[in-house]
Amino acid sequence: MDRVWFENFDLEAEITALITRIETCTKFTLPDQKRDLAFSYAASRLRKTKEAYADAKISGKPVSTSRRDFLTTIQDTIFLAIPDEDVALMPISEYVLNDPSYYQDAMCRAASLT
Repeated sequence: MDRVWFENFDLEAEITALITRIETCTKFTLPDQKRDLAFSYAASRLRKTKEAYADAKISGKPVSTSRRDFLTTIQDTIFLAIPDEDVALMPISEYVLNDPSYYQDAMCRAASLT
């Protein structure tokens, strides 16, 4: 059986780290209500990702379950709660799309295929 990233995904730790990185870079602290909303949305997206994966295994249809896509969506949702001028302070290098661990993991997976 294929292992997927969400089997051992610590939602609270990952989203907390993402929010902390965003708050540090933007110098904007999310209000508690917005923070709770981000966690709730992330939990919902994770549940839907798991359901889509389970359905795809049954139907045999392809489905995207990318960790990077998941985190990018959560990041973009958090950005909606932050004023534009504060979001502009965040260096592109700190965005999820530029996460060095993603590239390292991708290279390791590619190397294992050869």
